[in-house]
Amino acid sequence: MNAIESSSNELGPYSYFGNGNDYLFFADDSLGHFDIKYIATQGRDLTDVNTKHAMSLFNSEFDDYYPTLSGDKIYFCSNREDDVFNIYSSGDSNEMIDSDNEETFNVDVVQNSTLSSGGNDKCPFIFTPSGDKKIMLFTSDRLGGYGGFDLYYSKEENDLGLSQ
Repeated sequence: MNAIESSSNELGPYSYFGNGNDYLFFADDSLGHFDIKYIATQGRDLTDVNTKHAMSLFNSEFDDYYPTLSGDKIYFCSNREDDVFNIYSSGDSNEMIDSDNEETFNVDVVQNSTLSSGGNDKCPFIFTPSGDKKIMLFTSDRLGGYGGFDLYYSKEENDLGLSQ
């Protein structure tokens, strides 16, 4: 996979199908900090893809990684406030995943205060069990855990978003 392999570290792969393409999201530290990027292809053959697209709408000068998509939102973690990792989100992900139009969007990236704690909250991953509401899994070293990083989950309530 020439588009991904590099001398940089690549973390947090997440695949997504939308807008007629297959996408692979990840983060790399080619600029000295982690930035969210993606590659896109039609079909599942990622071996011919030679272009990484930066998700500049979400990236900051801090570490931004582990993107996961849910409906029209992208969730990810970042240490952009107080050098502690928190979970952030932004809306309208389906329309923003287009490298030709990305710079035309003005997107608010907000820290998810329900999911974020005073500890490090990292690695969000969203899935939907068959016929059920969405669940986000993430890891945290927040107070009240069993030591080190523990796994936590959050279930969607009333179709209004994820809550703890």
